[in-house]
Amino acid sequence: MNRINLWKYGYILFLEDPYFGKGPGGFAIASYNDFFANKSYGDLVIDDTHNHPHNFIIQFMVEWGIFGTLLIFILFIKLCITSLKYYFHFKKKQLLISGL
Repeated sequence: MNRINLWKYGYILFLEDPYFGKGPGGFAIASYNDFFANKSYGDLVIDDTHNHPHNFIIQFMVEWGIFGTLLIFILFIKLCITSLKYYFHFKKKQLLISGL
């Protein structure tokens, strides 16, 4: 399977459990189960097992669903905003900012 097909497969898996996802490792487990069940989704044939879809966002949505993904994005944006506030507040103290 190439990357585009992995992304399509990830999207299909996401649609199976869109709210809370399949849990940690859910993409790898679903890929393993679908491969050994000779499952196919239209023209998309699962011909190998994969641990991840080579796309962090798709993997996170498959494993944690929309709620977990939104939570992580909100925390990431908050971290970025807080970091920028500290950067502009302590702009003259370069040693402190070098840790960011």
